[in-house]
Amino acid sequence: MEDTSDLLKQGMKVLFAVHNRLFVADMTIAKAGQPTVAMASRFAEPMLGMLVGHGTALIIQKPMFLQMLMGMVTALSSCY
Repeated sequence: MEDTSDLLKQGMKVLFAVHNRLFVADMTIAKAGQPTVAMASRFAEPMLGMLVGHGTALIIQKPMFLQMLMGMVTALSSCY
């Protein structure tokens, strides 16, 4: 079994790799002449990750949440 400090080190490596990739992508977008899109991406990507993470946790923990979510999607799709 791995030590907690080893797991923490591996997690930090993954976190650094993900954020490094996002930083490089945003710098490329800014240099291509879209600095507003790059700034929006810096804020939107972490928020999307949190929303997906919390949503997944809610669906796993409370299956009723999935039924409510599907009902909302059905109601919104019938509007169009």
